[in-house]
Amino acid sequence: MHLKRLAAIALAFALAGCMRGEHEAFAYSSGVHPMYADPADLVATVDLPEGLELAPRGLILEFNGARTDSQEVIAGWYPMVRRGEVYRMRGDDIVALRKLQRVIRLWRSEAPERALARITLLVKGCPTGAGPDPAAKVRVRLSGDGGTRYRTIDRNRTAIDVLTTKAGPPGVFGPPC
Repeated sequence: MHLKRLAAIALAFALAGCMRGEHEAFAYSSGVHPMYADPADLVATVDLPEGLELAPRGLILEFNGARTDSQEVIAGWYPMVRRGEVYRMRGDDIVALRKLQRVIRLWRSEAPERALARITLLVKGCPTGAGPDPAAKVRVRLSGDGGTRYRTIDRNRTAIDVLTTKAGPPGVFGPPC
């Protein structure tokens, strides 16, 4: 139990340190605010360099929330499904994320400065052919309005990052390449 509490405190401090500006930047630039964005309107795009493709279940929307005064944390990982040129959440995952958002909004109503949330995209890739240039850039963008405006999630993500990612809990990504 002590280890679980320490992990919760560490996550809360990490969220407090890096999220406050991040979710506000989402809200300002693309309308994607982790507490208020409708999961049904979340749309992602991924631009991969030659020699790299997404792994099975290779694009995961990650939601993290914390309440720093009580050290409570919540998290969810949702595979994005390709629909044409974009990726969207599945219906049951939309419902699950809405439940987590309600918890965060409740925490915010009870302790406005103590409730933090973050949405990001995890990417896992597989090499094809001769493989990618390890330093080639991977562009991942997220929209909170159904695909009208996008925000680049990580400007420094490279092919080697995508090939070697181990983010998320065990099993969050599909089978290996």
